[in-house]
Amino acid sequence: MMTDPDIKTSTLDVPILLECLKDHGITRTEIIQKCDFDPSDIDPSDFEISLTSLIKLWEFAEQVTKDPSIGINLRRQYGSGFFHFVNYIGLNSQNLFETLQNYNRYGKLFCSAFNYDLNTEGDNFKLSFSISSSLHQNHWIPEYHLSLPVYLVSMLDINGPKPVEVRFKHRCPTSIEAYQTFFQAPVLFEQEENASVFTKESLDFKTNKSNPHLLKILKQQAEAALVQLAGSDDLNRKVEDIIIKNLPTGQLDIEMAADYLHMHRTTLHRKLKENGTSFNLLLTHIRQNLAKYYLRQNMNIEQIAYLLGYSNRSGFQYAFKSWFKYTPGEFRRSLVDSNKNLPVGASITT
Repeated sequence: MMTDPDIKTSTLDVPILLECLKDHGITRTEIIQKCDFDPSDIDPSDFEISLTSLIKLWEFAEQVTKDPSIGINLRRQYGSGFFHFVNYIGLNSQNLFETLQNYNRYGKLFCSAFNYDLNTEGDNFKLSFSISSSLHQNHWIPEYHLSLPVYLVSMLDINGPKPVEVRFKHRCPTSIEAYQTFFQAPVLFEQEENASVFTKESLDFKTNKSNPHLLKILKQQAEAALVQLAGSDDLNRKVEDIIIKNLPTGQLDIEMAADYLHMHRTTLHRKLKENGTSFNLLLTHIRQNLAKYYLRQNMNIEQIAYLLGYSNRSGFQYAFKSWFKYTPGEFRRSLVDSNKNLPVGASITT
């Protein structure tokens, strides 16, 4: 049976989210069923899962905790024993500036689709975070990753430096005071980027826990991982990009993708099969994720049907119901009231 290869992530919000759900009385079996996981996805010895599965897990956790700002609150309440080695690099850096530089260089090791960028902005420094995959846009992961430097600083010194401003691309999911209290800074939503802004003076903050020997070992490990990441096969991503660009045309078949890649269709079919997927599986996965994303943006059904390559709204509605066991209208209403009961067996996870 072919499986959706998706983009893999090793970010340790996975075990932290599992800890949170367990604390709220959710069993492993319920998590697997609700988030449509393979049991091996949450094997304690290896938390590497697909980015799609991670987003499902975040959404489920928000439903269970009823905390719309769980992205910033999760680390304060759970996961004290879980740290990705990139975070250990941050903790062992000499000062906050070096910490942010290391996030800038090694952030992709959380997930190949995650991008940290450290740049100057006037007299300040700005750490930006983005997800390169258009299929996996959400608000939990940017909030979580921009909260990490603040969380690490607070571990070292509760009175340590805070950002002077924080920006998010998404709408505020709850009271803005929750975000301003956490970051202790102005927080702006519906901005052009996700970013935290720090003064140059604050970047001189010394961690006082830097271990140069350990830092050297960790950075050697990180550099080796970057080399391995750069050499990974990106054929699936290329096919996904081709599908996304051509969705509105409705001309979506493996022949089209093969032409773009200058290879025979049988060659492309074989290579995708070796990667554990197929053109049709990638197409369906893209349509499913974009459908829910567009519905969250309050786009009308006709627009969504066109953007996903359907000739009419009924074709899209039929496909949506076959994928998720509920209609686009039921899904949209569930966003207004997260406690609304969907049809039996349905899930509002993405």
